[in-house]
Amino acid sequence: MSHEPPLLPKSPLIGHAAPVRPPADRHWHAFHNDSAFTVWILSEDGVSFKASRCRLTSRTLLLASRRPPSPLLNEITALNLKYPAAVIAIFLDMVHSEHPLKIDGITHSTARSLYSLTAHAHCSAELIEQSRQLLYVSSRQCPLDLLLFASSQNDIEIGRDALMLIHERQRVESDFPLAQDWKRCFEQLEPLWALELGRLINLETEANPAERCNWLNVRAEFDPTYDHLASLLPYASPPEVVWRLD
Repeated sequence: MSHEPPLLPKSPLIGHAAPVRPPADRHWHAFHNDSAFTVWILSEDGVSFKASRCRLTSRTLLLASRRPPSPLLNEITALNLKYPAAVIAIFLDMVHSEHPLKIDGITHSTARSLYSLTAHAHCSAELIEQSRQLLYVSSRQCPLDLLLFASSQNDIEIGRDALMLIHERQRVESDFPLAQDWKRCFEQLEPLWALELGRLINLETEANPAERCNWLNVRAEFDPTYDHLASLLPYASPPEVVWRLD
C-alpha cells in the first residue's frame, strides 16, 4: 500500500510556486488551517491522524512551517525517536509572523516539556531557540507560570523575559492580580525571583493606591521573611540578574 502524501493546493501565505510534497518515506498527513499555513503531521505508526482538532499524542511529531520540512527535520525526528514518550511540537519561522499559527493542544505545559527536552539533549542552537519562542508564545496568558518555570530551571534569561511579559500584561489589564499571585508564587519561587517579582509590583502599584494597599497587606504576611531575603540578595546584585523597566 502506497503512503505517498497527496499534493496540497497552493496557499497565498505559503508562497510556493507549485504544490509541494513532504518526504514520501514516512506516513504524512497535511492540511491547511484557517491561517492558511501548511501543517505537516508525521504519524509514526501510520494511523490516520484527524487534523481538524490537531490533538497531539505521545508518538506524534508535529512540524509546522511555511515551507516544506526544513533541515531541522532529521534532528527533530531523531529527538522524537530518542525520547518516544515526549510530545514534540515545533513552530518554525512563525513566532513573529503577522499570522502566527494557532493549533489546539499547544499548551504551556507542552511548551515547557519541549524546551526542557531540547535544552538538555544537546540540540542545535536553532532548535533550542525555536522551542524557547514557542514557550514565550504559550505563556502570554500565564506569564507567572513562565516565571515559576524560569525559577525552577535557574534560567536568568527566561526569568527576565517573564518579568517583562508580566509587566506588559499589567499594562493591558490593570486588574491583573499581581499581589495575590505573588502570594501564591512566593513559596515556589527561588528567593531572587520572589524579590524581583516583588520589586516589579512595587513599581506597578505606585500610581494605584488601592492596589498598593493590597500589595502592602500581602507583603506584611511575609515579613520579616521578605526583608530577610532582601538582606541576602540586595539589589546591588550582578547586573545580569537585576531586572529593570528600561
